[in-house]
Amino acid sequence: MENKKSTLSTRLKSYSAIAGTIVAAANTAGAQVIYTDVSPDALVPTGSTYDLDLNNDGTVDYQFAVSHGTYMYGTFPIQYDIGIIAPAAGSGNAIDTLTGGPTVHNTGDAINGSLLWVDDAGASYQLLGANFPALGYQTGNFLGATDKYMGFRFKIAGADHYGWARFDFNSTATLLTVKDYAYDGTAGASILAGATATAINEHAAALANTVSIFGADKAIRVNMNNAKAEGMVVITNTLGQEIAKVNITDAQMSIPMENVNSGIYFVSVIQESATFTQKVIIK
Repeated sequence: MENKKSTLSTRLKSYSAIAGTIVAAANTAGAQVIYTDVSPDALVPTGSTYDLDLNNDGTVDYQFAVSHGTYMYGTFPIQYDIGIIAPAAGSGNAIDTLTGGPTVHNTGDAINGSLLWVDDAGASYQLLGANFPALGYQTGNFLGATDKYMGFRFKIAGADHYGWARFDFNSTATLLTVKDYAYDGTAGASILAGATATAINEHAAALANTVSIFGADKAIRVNMNNAKAEGMVVITNTLGQEIAKVNITDAQMSIPMENVNSGIYFVSVIQESATFTQKVIIK
């Protein structure tokens, strides 16, 4: 299996320091999407596993497994096929989760700190899907999925990063097909499901032309500059921890930061299918 990787840093707009106020860092990379095309697609049939190493550093971040089993209902054996995914034990890595297992994402969905995350301490594995042929019973959010995405929050040097993987899982829970995956190299930065370096560049460039972000007077100012006053602002620290999440209700917003420590923060404006992230220094 040949991995094809591409990396792109999206240059953010620079802005002037405001006298007597706290200023944001200029000319910094707001998105660094590292994309891997699994070519040819990795086929994971019953009895097989697939190790997912999102940042290709030689350390397994998650493992997919497809298996067949039998359990006894009284004296009656019931056979089943099942697919699961497990974060690496002790890694602190997490999966975006809803009732019944991992959340099914579509192209353009934002993957960031605002989602519901369950790490390896909360669940040793999560269900993709299961099929019980003799009972005519099936379950699992990803059962029968085609070109769907799973969201990941995983650790690099102790900091949280967000990523996605695209795969198919057939309706009988006997074959998983892994197609590609990506993550954002900027700690705490949001990523869109399906975003490659080129896609992120296009989305961020469009939004960057209409948004300005800076720090001033122990607050973060977000100006939409004639853009639609809708969407969300998510602020994270360098560990990927969410500090604040605010709905955009006005073209000019001020988010108080009096109760946070001095340091670097990442401010992401998420609007429709676009995400713009700026690094801000609060002193």
